[in-house]
Amino acid sequence: MKKKLFYLFLILMMVLSAVLAAGCFPRVSADSAEANLSTSPYLFSQQNEDVVFSIKDNKFFADTDEITLSFKNKSDTDYFYGTISYIESKSDGNWYSIPIKENVYWTMIGYQIPANSSTEQVFSIHTYYHDLQSGEYRIVKMISMTDDPRKSSYVFAEFTVE
Repeated sequence: MKKKLFYLFLILMMVLSAVLAAGCFPRVSADSAEANLSTSPYLFSQQNEDVVFSIKDNKFFADTDEITLSFKNKSDTDYFYGTISYIESKSDGNWYSIPIKENVYWTMIGYQIPANSSTEQVFSIHTYYHDLQSGEYRIVKMISMTDDPRKSSYVFAEFTVE
């Protein structure tokens, strides 16, 4: 049963990837002002309360390429996440979606966060995003219950670029 749900998640992630690649979301250049960026579609109310999501070091420089994402599952439920990581910029108290580079594709792999355990993922910023300017940012990850992938939620981790 878990294998079937895992494959269902992979199919859903492939469909999402195809939608992103088709340009259904607005793309802007890296030099665009926040006024041209889309407001974040992710709400704090969608945040998962079972999984603590953080970034090992939360201050970086514009040339930082890799950051380590940490997940701590403090529940008795198994969760999983994919490789897709959305980066958002904070301006005037609001979050704005940073566009993904064109012609970038995500690997459709699901990683488990077993109950009452921790795991890490190394994320390469420059593979998917242009250079980030100084400011406040956050990474958004979708996570799902292993037993029911339709029950998805999000985790958020903030960081600063100097």
